[in-house]
Order: sequence, then structure tokens, then C-alpha cells
Amino acid sequence: MDAASGRIAEWLRLIRKTARSLLVAQRTGWIIAGAIVAVIVGGFADYFLRAPMQLRLLGLLGATGGLAWCIVKLLLPAMRFKPSLTEIALRVERSGAAGETGVRGLLASALELGRAHDSPRTHALAVPVVAEAAEKLTKLKARQVFSARPTMRAVGAGVAAFLLLFGLTVTWPQHSRIGLARMLLPWSSAQWPKHTQIADATSVEHHPIGAALEFRAALVKSDRDVEKTNIAAHYRVITGGSAGPTRKALLSAQPRSVGVPGADGATINGTLFERLIEPTGLTAGNAATRTEVAAAKMELEYWFTSDDDETTPKRILLIDPPAVLRASASISLPEYAAAMLGAASSGGTQKIDLGPGTDDRAAPAPILAGSKMSITLEFNKPLALPATMDPQSPEASRWIQSALGPEAMLLFTAPVKGPATGPA
Repeated sequence: MDAASGRIAEWLRLIRKTARSLLVAQRTGWIIAGAIVAVIVGGFADYFLRAPMQLRLLGLLGATGGLAWCIVKLLLPAMRFKPSLTEIALRVERSGAAGETGVRGLLASALELGRAHDSPRTHALAVPVVAEAAEKLTKLKARQVFSARPTMRAVGAGVAAFLLLFGLTVTWPQHSRIGLARMLLPWSSAQWPKHTQIADATSVEHHPIGAALEFRAALVKSDRDVEKTNIAAHYRVITGGSAGPTRKALLSAQPRSVGVPGADGATINGTLFERLIEPTGLTAGNAATRTEVAAAKMELEYWFTSDDDETTPKRILLIDPPAVLRASASISLPEYAAAMLGAASSGGTQKIDLGPGTDDRAAPAPILAGSKMSITLEFNKPLALPATMDPQSPEASRWIQSALGPEAMLLFTAPVKGPATGPA
């Protein structure tokens, strides 16, 4: 191969190398742009949908598979792009610049003739063709052969996507970090800032079975009007460790605020949401027929949810309220009646069964004036009694009125006798 043939082959090698570089840059740019845009679009969608970890992991696996396919089917073939010099020469001849410089139909022939050494005659015929092609090739620049626009568009798309990601990171650094973590590391604990923040304002630890229970929650933060924010209470009864079906009830906003303890112990204020719940089906009959000790522990587990926030589940112990199982009265007749009745009066003392207080036995026949009456009450469960049961003391007076009603104070003229705890 003479010097002219060598120049032609070297020029074609440069064209082939440049073509490979442009093709690699073009496909790399589109792959990078597509990957960045996919992450951004996925992050925005996750911000509004708050996708679970499983769905985000599935999306990451799908995106990784798509990226691998693009690398295998698009990038690697571009990197292995190495056609023969004759094919490169034919492609150059098909360009518009080749027609203008006169190398069309000449370049590939000159390349093949320059490689042929079959006979001196063939060499003699090839020399002028190769020389002419080499001379005309000096007028043809490499940039005239290629159109750089596809590569520039691809590289521009990749740069634009990167600048978009960089701009989002600078403008919203916290959201950008969270979005990247949730998209690229879906198993991490990264969480979006909540649109709403709720807190439990129910301060009940024990509740009587069958009575209405008031659920109270506080809306601490919301990105919408209070009337358009939904807070729901989820609750279920747990009996002996076995949970019943979970029920749901929407709470209603109230035109006042309530204070709840924050994470740092300080009190934070929020709009009050309330709902009265009737735990139906929890009683084992009326108060007179319940056993003294419950057969199984009964609790009400509840928690509150909003669109994107949830409180920690808490439990309220459900208990039977104190109730009278049976009552009896011991009546000591006055002296004038006892003297008149004599032995027939059984010592002047009469015992009356008053029942549980829910039937006619609770209203005995009229009693003689001046009689003294002692009432014995048996409750369904032990009761904590005041230290002193003197009806004249404020503590005992409050207990009597709370347990037996305000009218019961009229019955007492002497201290009540009974253990500090237990049936009275």
C-alpha cells in the first residue's frame, strides 16, 4: 500500500472512530435523560400517592431492568461499532458532501484498488485512481460527513435532565433527598413530610361497659381546610387476648381547640375532633346477673388515621360499673312498739329483703316512726371506700352520693360500717 492509499485508509479510520464516539454519546445521553426523568416522575407520583414500599421496590426493579435492556441493546452495540473501511467509504459516498467534492463512486474503489497487488498492470491502473481520490479527499472534512444534530439533541436532553434534577435539589433539598431515597432505596425508612398531623386527645384509661365513649383527636397540622380534613377512629374489642372485628367511625370537627402533649413534652394546640361511640354487645346481661369477677379481660383498642398520618394504637380497659347485687334492711322497732309487741317482735328487729333495687322489693311497706334501720348492700365487685365512712365527713358524703344517689344521705344517721375495700 503506497502513501496515498495509506492516507485514504487513515482518513476512513478517523471517520469510523468519530462515528462510534458520536453514536455512544447520543445513546448515553438518551439513557441518562430517560433515567433521570424516570426518577423525577416517580418521585412526584410518590409524593402525591405515598406508594408503599412493595410498590416502590417493584418500580425500581422494573426501571433497573429497563436500564439494563437499554445498555445491552443500545449502548454496547454502539461501543462495538466497527464496520469495515469499505463500508465506511460507501457510507461517505452517500453523503451530500461527497458529491460536492467529487469522491462519490471513487472513494471505495480507490480503497480496494490500493489494497490490490495482483500484478504490475493492476497496480499501474490503481495508482491514478488512488491519487485522484486522495487529492479530492483533502477537500472533504470529517464534520461534513456527519450530522451532529441527533447527538447534540441527546446530549442536550441528558444535560437538561441533570440540570432539572440539580435545580430541584437546590430548591427543595429535603424533599429531593427524601424522593431520591424512596425511589432508589425503597426499603429505607425515608418518609415524605405529612400533609396532616394528628394526635390522640382521648385521656381515658378505664371505661364502663355499655356506656357511650367519646373519642377525641386533635388536628395539629393540615394543608387544607379543617372541614375538608377527614379523621377516622378505628377500634376493636379484645376479649381475653382475642381481637374482634375492626370498626371505623369518622370524627366531626368542633369549633374549638384542644391541647395535647408533643414529642418534646410541650403542649401543642390543635383543632378538636370528636365522636361518641356506643360499644354495643359488650355486656353480659344486666348488672344484677353479672359475675363478681369478669371471666376474661376486656379492652377496647383504638387508633386515629388521617390521609397520611396515624396515631399509635392505645387500649382502654372495659369494666363492669359498680352495681348492687342485693340489699337487705334490718329494722329496729321503737321502744313503744317493741313493748306492745313483746315476744312476738323477735327482739324488736325486723329483716326485709330489698333485692337489687330494680323491683318492687326496693319499696317496702311503711315503717313505724322512730324505727332505726340498718341497710346492708352487696355489690358486684369490691369497692374502694373512704378512710372514714362518717356521713358528716365531706369524703364520705361524696362517696355516698356518688354510689347511691343524693337522696341516700337522708338514710344515714350514723357512720357506715364496712371494710375499706370489698363488698359493703
